[in-house]
Amino acid sequence: MSVTDWFSLNKNIEGVLLDISGVLYNSDASGGKAIAGSVEAVKRLKASHLKVRFCTNESQHIRSHLVQRLQGLGFDVEAHEVFSPAPAACQLVKDRGLVPHLLVDDKNLLNIPYSPQNPPPLHPPLLRLNLPEFEAFKDDEGKTPNCVVIGDAVERFTYQTLNDAFRVLIASEEPLLITLGIGKYYRESGELMMDVGPFTKALETCDKVKAKCRFEAVSRLENKEKHKE
Repeated sequence: MSVTDWFSLNKNIEGVLLDISGVLYNSDASGGKAIAGSVEAVKRLKASHLKVRFCTNESQHIRSHLVQRLQGLGFDVEAHEVFSPAPAACQLVKDRGLVPHLLVDDKNLLNIPYSPQNPPPLHPPLLRLNLPEFEAFKDDEGKTPNCVVIGDAVERFTYQTLNDAFRVLIASEEPLLITLGIGKYYRESGELMMDVGPFTKALETCDKVKAKCRFEAVSRLENKEKHKE
């Protein structure tokens, strides 16, 4: 069955959501390689009557960097077509007037090769965060946080940083844990890597926190931009 025939049999379908990592491309040391046929598939979808949008739970890199990577691999994609968890989490925090404790990745913007001899800072300045969406909360520095936002913090996941997040939750009257993803692991440069899910679960299952903690996973599409069209 051709793509045209498939579309004709599914006239009620108005759009297509495409995951990115592992669907459009696989990451490697050079920045990634497009999966065979994926560039052409996106072109054919965009040439159809369907709206095409891309979703990801990527929380190490900002959306513009991800779009640049995809464009460099030959994909026809624009920033407004990509939905990622960081902007959605920021909007959620703003809407509720929360003061976040952030446990997210900052290494790429700092451009520092972390090692046991050169560990990441426990409390990096918000202006240095690799997810600049969170820079809007820089004025909250020094205030007592009332929620924890956790993403794929890679080298920043240490006992100390997790314990800091735990202390924020346990000290809150109504602790709120907001995670940018619940994946268990992913593949990068041919190797399996732990994702944010297990670290989120570690905080969620601390008995005193679990008893009174509200846990929210930011949906890939929980972003007000989706309502613009």
